[in-house]
Amino acid sequence: MISLAIKNELSNRGIIKKKRKNYLTKLAEAIILQSVEDLFDDRHIKDCESFFFGEGFTTCAEIAGIKTIEQIKLINIVKKYLDNKSNNIGNFRKGNFFGHPFGRGR
Repeated sequence: MISLAIKNELSNRGIIKKKRKNYLTKLAEAIILQSVEDLFDDRHIKDCESFFFGEGFTTCAEIAGIKTIEQIKLINIVKKYLDNKSNNIGNFRKGNFFGHPFGRGR
C-alpha cells in the first residue's frame, strides 16, 4: 500500500512522466544512431533511406529534442553520403565517409 501511495505522489509531481520521457528520448536517440550506423551496411541502405527521408527520422528527432537546423544538417549529410555512395566517389566503399568511427566498410 505504501508503494502505491509513493507512486501516486510521484505521478502527481510529474516525476514519473519525466522518467518516461527520458526513456523515450534515449530510445529515439538510439534509433537515430543505429540508422546512421546502418548506412555503412549495404544490407540496410534502403531501410535507412526510408527512415531518414520518411516520417521516422522526423518523429524520432522531435522526441529526442533535436533542433530543426540540426535535423536538416544530418539529413544533408545522409543525402550527400548516399549520393556519393551511388556514384562510387572517393573512399566511400572503404567506410571512410567523414571519418567513420569504425573505419571499416561492409
